[in-house]
Amino acid sequence: MEVREASALNHEALYRALFQATRDAVLIADAETGRILDANPAAERLFGYERALLCQVYLDELCPAELAASYRKKFREAIESGTLQTRKLIVQHADDSWIPVALSARVVEVSGRKLLQCVLHDLRDLQRLSETEAFYRTLFETNLVGIYLLQDGRISMVNPRGAAIFDYTPEELVGLPVTVVIAEKDRPLVVENIRRRVVGEEKAVRYRFRGRRKNGGQVWVEVWGQSFIYKGRPAILGTVLDVDEQVRALEELKQSEARYRRLFEHSVAGFYRTTVDGRILRVNPALARMLGYDDPSELEGRPISMLYVEEADRARFLEALRREGRLVNYEVRLRRKDGRVLWGLENVLLVQEPDGAECIEGTLIDVTELLEQRRRYLGLYEHTEDAIFWIRVTDDGQFLVEATNPSHQRKTGLTPEMLWNRPLHEILPPDIVAHVTGNYRRCLEAGHPIEYEETLDLPAGRRTWLTQLVPVPDPDGHIRLIAGIACDITELRRLQALLEEEGLFLEQLVSGASRKTLCERLCPGGRALH
Repeated sequence: MEVREASALNHEALYRALFQATRDAVLIADAETGRILDANPAAERLFGYERALLCQVYLDELCPAELAASYRKKFREAIESGTLQTRKLIVQHADDSWIPVALSARVVEVSGRKLLQCVLHDLRDLQRLSETEAFYRTLFETNLVGIYLLQDGRISMVNPRGAAIFDYTPEELVGLPVTVVIAEKDRPLVVENIRRRVVGEEKAVRYRFRGRRKNGGQVWVEVWGQSFIYKGRPAILGTVLDVDEQVRALEELKQSEARYRRLFEHSVAGFYRTTVDGRILRVNPALARMLGYDDPSELEGRPISMLYVEEADRARFLEALRREGRLVNYEVRLRRKDGRVLWGLENVLLVQEPDGAECIEGTLIDVTELLEQRRRYLGLYEHTEDAIFWIRVTDDGQFLVEATNPSHQRKTGLTPEMLWNRPLHEILPPDIVAHVTGNYRRCLEAGHPIEYEETLDLPAGRRTWLTQLVPVPDPDGHIRLIAGIACDITELRRLQALLEEEGLFLEQLVSGASRKTLCERLCPGGRALH
């Protein structure tokens, strides 16, 4: 008897020791009422209550209130069946936080009383691990950046975005050699970069290469990968970005810059860039030559005021630019290196840099010779005795006088208000309109200068003209303008007529014409000489 009692005491001590030391929470409850009778230290830690307080509550009171009804049903089923195993149980801590647990419960009978022994395993660590895995899985699957894992020269893992860059699905790529997605020209580069990381020469590498799409097309990608040990073998984990548009845009920008540089360096027009306060930043060779300098460096960095004939010209230029923001065909006088004046036409823009600083960019063409020719032409146009006129050919084939010089206005009596840009039939008699327009059409049909003599009755009187018409073609070859110049030969023709009369008189004198006939010719209407 004593031996059996001693053995029972030893078993009870062992059970109590296990009960107290186990890491899982253990609750002993009355199977009929669910009232907790005992709790081990692990249960105190799990629920945040001391043992004495735990022994005053029922099992369902340790669950969230909204779950208590369903859990009472579970416990009742456990009592009826004798056991319960579940990993989907939630209990509530003293701080109201929910705790996932795995429950193993069974009914035991002690001294004729049914007890429910519940062992609860805290699943928070496992849940954290599961949540972490789910988080990284979601991050991997939904990332907008391609993610890949390479091992032994093959694609071991790739996310949907990484596969989509090459027009594959992840299932299609996993297990294939990495060279499948590398353009042939760049395979040596990529294979070498992989080797260097695998053997430890480089830990991580970032670079660009031409990838190969599923259909054989190329796509520029940028990869960053780092070596590490995965499942006991060297591997590379990295990201891949589609930079095709960026690379192409950069290439287009380079080409654009190259075109701009060629234009800047080789254009016959002058290009310049200055600060608003007047420091020359850049000039192209053409502008340097215009101003008499051998090299742009002779101007760059110097004050632009040295180029102006008068300081007031610069002030007027800046005032106009500030007011308009840009200037088109702005006339400017500049001083060349040798002191001579250069006349130019500028197209100028006031530019604001990203940092807020302002600068002036512009182009300039040298019109010194053109202005000189214009001065000479205007001198001739304004002061010549010849009548100069311009005829505009309209789209419907009519003719309008576009301009006439002072000599034309004076000798014809037709003022600009009377003649310019008005239909000819509103100004001139029909017979004169038919005559002049007929000559204009003849010039158009000939396609080259024509010359003729004409006598016209105009407001200033009857005059005889030696007229030349010159067709002026447009750049497209169509003639829409006729230049005319008419020399007044009225007096010349009068003198010629007089000479003809004198010649006839002398012929008759020599041939012995009668005295009476000669007198009548010399003195028409007068008396005969005696």
